[in-house]
Amino acid sequence: MKNEERKPAVRRTLLFLCTGNSCRSQMAEAFARRRFPDADVFSAGIEAHGLNPRMLAVMRERGFSMDGHRSKTLAELPARTRWDLLVTVCGNAEKSCPTLPAERRAHAPFDDPPALAKTLPPGADALAVYRRVRDEIEAFVERLEP
Repeated sequence: MKNEERKPAVRRTLLFLCTGNSCRSQMAEAFARRRFPDADVFSAGIEAHGLNPRMLAVMRERGFSMDGHRSKTLAELPARTRWDLLVTVCGNAEKSCPTLPAERRAHAPFDDPPALAKTLPPGADALAVYRRVRDEIEAFVERLEP
């Protein structure tokens, strides 16, 4: 019997898009990289706002150092002819998202932790908001099929 050449597996590509790529899309990228180690996973924002320190703190609680993560725009991502999955994680990104070629699209409108934290009364635990959204994003990513 003749040995057939094996074609290398094509890596799936996932993109999480948010307004500033500082919080929700960063968390989604981290959870997706852990869940899908054989995929190319990215996050970006319509703008780049820098990494949110509270997001970094709640991700460290879950064992993510976030080393190598940085806030970036779509223009800073590697050129792609198409994404296998594009997920917008906020309403602004869904409305403002440029037309990107994607095999599948999903919209998961998670609450904005920085905006919610600003509305908390003095002395309230702002990290609790970040933890709740972090856990919701993790549960969403666990249900994803790339």
